[in-house]
Amino acid sequence: MSSPATSTIADVGDRHRRRMATALLLLGLMFGVLAVRGWLQPGTTGALVLGFTVVGFLLLALGAMVPMFLWKARNLWGKGYAARSLYRGEDGVVAETLSRAHIASWMSTFLFLALASGLEDTLAAAPPVFMVHVTLTVLLVSFGLSFLVFDRDAGVDDDGEVQAGA
Repeated sequence: MSSPATSTIADVGDRHRRRMATALLLLGLMFGVLAVRGWLQPGTTGALVLGFTVVGFLLLALGAMVPMFLWKARNLWGKGYAARSLYRGEDGVVAETLSRAHIASWMSTFLFLALASGLEDTLAAAPPVFMVHVTLTVLLVSFGLSFLVFDRDAGVDDDGEVQAGA
């Protein structure tokens, strides 16, 4: 991969997409911890530890996203077409991987919701916020994990050319 000073538009786009996918995975883990924390009594040591874990995941996700947004804002306000060409450039290898991860994420979420509706009597005792947290966990974690798996599969062909998310 090229250095940041000589990166192509596609390389920069790929790096940003990877950061965003990582941040979404961290947010999914945060919602999973929130779902578990909802079953604990407030004020207990376990609830306190999970509360700090939630804050940790949130800070890590923000740490992945904020520098990217600041970099984009700096380049968006730059002078000339070259500064704004990042947003008009071709998609890199990661764009196809991101699309495949979205599809896998939605399929797993709808499968989870179908299974949850089948367990309606069992889940009736669960508070609604628990189901929202679990659904968001399934959506975001399945997206993040499928992105990491699909991104690992993207590589170089026998001819030495980069293949798009194959």
